[in-house]
Amino acid sequence: MFTKIVVISTPLFLAYLYFSSVHRSALIRNEIAQHTLTKKVVEHIFGAHGLNLPEDDYHQAEQIIALITIASPSHTITAALCVAHYLRKKLDEEQKEDKAALTSGTHENKLSLFFKYYITESRINYLTEFAHTTAQSLSAWQRLHHSLAHCCSAITHRLSFTQEWEVQCLEDALSQAVIAYIHLEEKYILNDYTTLLRFLVRSEQKRLPGLIDFWHDKTIQEKIATRLKNLSNTSARAQFEILPAIGARIVSSIAEGSMPLFLQVSLMSGGSMYAQWLNTQAQNQFALLSAKQKDIADAYQLFIKNLQQQRTKIINTIVTNFVQKQSDLKNYYQSLNQEQQNEYLYLMQSINVSKPKNHYLVYPITFDQLFAASLMNTPNNEQQPWFNVYQEKAGDWEYDAPTQSFWQRKIVPYGTPYWAHGSSNPECSSIFTEFISPATPYEVQVEVTLANVTYPFFAGVMVNKGRWISGDPERLTQYRLIGFYGTQTADTKSITLNFAEQKITNKTYDKKGNFNETILSPLQQISTDPKTQLWEMPPQHLQQLINQPLTYRFNLTLQPSNVSYAVSQKDQKGSNVSVVSGTLQGLDNFLSIFGGIGFMAAGCQAAFKIITPTSLNYSQHESNSAAAA
Repeated sequence: MFTKIVVISTPLFLAYLYFSSVHRSALIRNEIAQHTLTKKVVEHIFGAHGLNLPEDDYHQAEQIIALITIASPSHTITAALCVAHYLRKKLDEEQKEDKAALTSGTHENKLSLFFKYYITESRINYLTEFAHTTAQSLSAWQRLHHSLAHCCSAITHRLSFTQEWEVQCLEDALSQAVIAYIHLEEKYILNDYTTLLRFLVRSEQKRLPGLIDFWHDKTIQEKIATRLKNLSNTSARAQFEILPAIGARIVSSIAEGSMPLFLQVSLMSGGSMYAQWLNTQAQNQFALLSAKQKDIADAYQLFIKNLQQQRTKIINTIVTNFVQKQSDLKNYYQSLNQEQQNEYLYLMQSINVSKPKNHYLVYPITFDQLFAASLMNTPNNEQQPWFNVYQEKAGDWEYDAPTQSFWQRKIVPYGTPYWAHGSSNPECSSIFTEFISPATPYEVQVEVTLANVTYPFFAGVMVNKGRWISGDPERLTQYRLIGFYGTQTADTKSITLNFAEQKITNKTYDKKGNFNETILSPLQQISTDPKTQLWEMPPQHLQQLINQPLTYRFNLTLQPSNVSYAVSQKDQKGSNVSVVSGTLQGLDNFLSIFGGIGFMAAGCQAAFKIITPTSLNYSQHESNSAAAA
């Protein structure tokens, strides 16, 4: 045997290399777009809404179509010829093996074999014509690439162009992919009319790659129709004629969404079709479709029944809720009316011109004088004034512009307070400002620095403080208070974090009709009631306080009937380390209508800096102007 030798000139070989590189670059750019399109086609035809292939066969179809999609035209031509040659050999071998069946077999068996032979013959013709058409569409450089590739392959492998070519075909990945796809069609499509109908519809909407798009070729449809007309058994031919007739109607005139309606019409007119289906298989198929139609009708009736029941249930629920809401509104209106009547009676009882004026106010002129002289020297007294009502008794309060904080520079002795039958009032060592609070909840953040303490002492923050009314004794302690309370017994020192709010008890009228009440200030409760304690300062903090100031940040979230708190200590690096947090519930929501904020420091030197609300902070320009003054 002699081996063919092909001689290629150097310029021609260089041209081949150049065009090959350009062609490969184009293929790489198109590969991503082709991959996305391939997944859509495979999902549409073979996915859950299509043929619903098993997972393994679905992935095989996806890989096959992806390989065909990205194949070059020259490779596609070669694969088409290879597969056509393979099918021709296979057809010849099957016809030899089926010779006995074709001679003595039943008409139905002959019909099945003839149908398979003609499908294979049509595929061979389609592939041959596809290769010829694709080759004609190739540009000059692609034809050069195709020719040179085969020549180089022959030179490299030293193969005979005729005998070895068949071996190469069977080993070619693209050819094997096309053959594997044909096996999938034979497995799922050719032997099932319903699946074939669905396949025709789905593949018409999204077409397969041309190399395997057999069923929509005009030639194969004409050959099948011609063969059906030549069949001698008219009853068997009628079964096969249903296939192209229904398939053509679905492909040409019926959209994907109307498929169930068409099948339902076909089932309803199934009596005439049943007359043509003379064999057992057709009768069984009609019986199966009739049973499915009945199941669909029963399911629809059940759905309508459930829908009506659900609708009735919803309407009854709406009516019941409406009647209930009407009753609730009626009861609520009656309760409001009763409350209004009670308020009116209380107002008429309280406002009595025969009562002395001091029943309502106590020393109002003195209160006015104290308040008028209480304005502090802060950067912006007009927009955000601060008040030090008790002045000398309050100690030495100053605003420190560089640190933007308020300082109690003087240690005002805590002493024995009036509620313990003493003469001192540590609550006087305080300052405050008016503040209109936003909608609840809102936050207040204040840094409290303990600089120098004596025992006992208190340093804390007032929130929800009532507005000043001259002569009203309730307003003096009308606030919520949180802060550090320090005590000493023998050699033991203790500092605790406490919280309390104003309480008014023993509201009574005496025999003369005068109203009496007992006001418990927050600081009085803190110093007498251990239940107000939230946290006890550890010994190491007490030791640090001897040598250096300690700074704590109070984060308060204020709501009408509860207050959430989170207290953290600022370490030497300036970071805040959490020490305690929690929520106090069941508070007097009346206090939430007030928004005043203040500071209290008795028995210690302390500093207070507001972080939020930011509207209470002075601007840098205002602070600088105050420092310069």
